[in-house]
Amino acid sequence: MKKKYSLKKQHYFNKVINKGQKIKSQFFLISFLKSKEFKIGISVPKKLGNAVFRNYNKRVIKNIIPNLDIYDKKVHIVLIVKKNFIVLNIEEKKNILLKELGKINEK
Repeated sequence: MKKKYSLKKQHYFNKVINKGQKIKSQFFLISFLKSKEFKIGISVPKKLGNAVFRNYNKRVIKNIIPNLDIYDKKVHIVLIVKKNFIVLNIEEKKNILLKELGKINEK
């Protein structure tokens, strides 16, 4: 995933989480807000492990996202990862991420 698609600042995260629509699932809490461009932020809670483990899981998700062809959506997305997602293999993670982000089109 390129840096220009990354949601970085805390106030952007808070804006999307507080004002955006939410999708809850077994693996993620997804908040999204209509925007002029596509940006995504990924959050892995401290409960799930140390910094190395959390950063590894963020990198895995960032490597999956370019294969999903979702850059044409005009939304800001915040993905909050849950414990159930961590234990899956890469293919399962890719399929679940595609399915969950596809729900954004429905809303």
